[in-house]
Amino acid sequence: MISTPDDDTLVPDPQVREEFGITEMTEWRWDNDPQMAALGWPAKVKIRKRNYRSRRALNDFKENLLRRALQERKVAHATKLRDAVS
Repeated sequence: MISTPDDDTLVPDPQVREEFGITEMTEWRWDNDPQMAALGWPAKVKIRKRNYRSRRALNDFKENLLRRALQERKVAHATKLRDAVS
């Protein structure tokens, strides 16, 4: 990891892929998917020939995924309850 002036760190892409359990191809798709960008998937920071991501941005992205999953679960549960009552 590389430290940046604002106390954020840069995480190398191989570590990012391991952390998220994704392949290079999935990472490439996420880099080119506007929906993932809307969820906060961080843009890569290229230093020489290597790519890195901001740790702070990765954590924000995880929080956004969690929020979305909880919201979808809440909607699915409400729908299931509504269907059970009808």
